Amino acid sequence: MKPAKRDLIVSFGFMLYSLFMFWGSTKIKTAKVNTISAKFMPRTIAALILFLALILFIRALKVLKEEDGTEAAIQEKGTNVVLPVLGVLLAGAIFMKRLGFIPTMVLVLFSVFTMIEEKEKRRYGLYAFLSLMLPVLIHFLFYKGFSVLLPVGVLKFLKYL
Repeated sequence: MKPAKRDLIVSFGFMLYSLFMFWGSTKIKTAKVNTISAKFMPRTIAALILFLALILFIRALKVLKEEDGTEAAIQEKGTNVVLPVLGVLLAGAIFMKRLGFIPTMVLVLFSVFTMIEEKEKRRYGLYAFLSLMLPVLIHFLFYKGFSVLLPVGVLKFLKYL
């Protein structure tokens, strides 16, 4: 089966999954403790999955119309990176509690960014900026918005902010 046809099938499956997930989030019973209820994250994730599935669906349709060989080259590059990225994610999960969310995610994001991009096209400055900013923003979103403290690890002073 061609990669573009597989992408069509997978994107359709993810669209159905996201709709089921959104429907399931309506069944969550919540108490109004915070301004953001327990339904917020599942609905946000379901919307994100639907959005990405639509992008994959549209991209697969374009490739099927073009019948170009470039998609096969992209697909082969992707399969060579899967195991190293999974290894980095596993290492991040192992060291999350000791190092904390922010330091671990900085290392994981930078590693994954450099692994998935071709050597000639790498932009280390952008990767460093994103790797530093995203974990900090996510940490404060969870801490201030959801009242959830992510693992602080070596950055113990974050407990007192």
